[in-house]
Amino acid sequence: MADLVRLAGRYGSRQRPVIPLPMGVGRLQALMMELAPGEPLMSRDNLDSMRVDNVASGQHPGLPSLGISPASVYAIAPTYLGHEGGRSRLSRLRGR
Repeated sequence: MADLVRLAGRYGSRQRPVIPLPMGVGRLQALMMELAPGEPLMSRDNLDSMRVDNVASGQHPGLPSLGISPASVYAIAPTYLGHEGGRSRLSRLRGR
C-alpha cells in the first residue's frame, strides 16, 4: 500500500512522506472514521482486510475471461495522475 501511495504522489506531483502507523493507532483512526457522519472512508474491517494478501492464485478464470487486458500500473497511472492526465486541467485551473 505504501508503494502505491508513493507512486501516486510521484505521478501526481504531491510527494509527501508515508509514515506507517502502529496497528493500535490505525484501529483507533479507523474507529473514528466509522463514527464520523456520512459514509465512512475507512473502517476497522477495511484495515483488517489490508493485512491479508490479495493476490490472484491463477486457479480461477482471470481478467481475459472478463475481456480485460492487464496493464502495468507504471503504464496506466501517469495517464490519470500525471501532468497530462485527466486531472491536469483541474490542476492548471487551481494554479498548481
